[in-house]
Amino acid sequence: MNTLGIGMGLLVGLSVIGAAIGNAIVIMATMKSIARQPELSGRLSSLMFIGLGAIDGVAIIAIMIIGIMLLNKLS
Repeated sequence: MNTLGIGMGLLVGLSVIGAAIGNAIVIMATMKSIARQPELSGRLSSLMFIGLGAIDGVAIIAIMIIGIMLLNKLS
């Protein structure tokens, strides 16, 4: 059995699940903060989008690492 394929599949799955959970936590915290202080909604929203980008960046880097591993295995 190809263990590299299983490892790459697990890495993709865990990175995507981790990014989804992280995004949900950030959005939940932002919505709670906006409910408490509606006058800060613009600033909180911009900070939320910066955080979401950073979280998604980690998942994209993990997928790029998988691609590099796959290319090294094929050559």
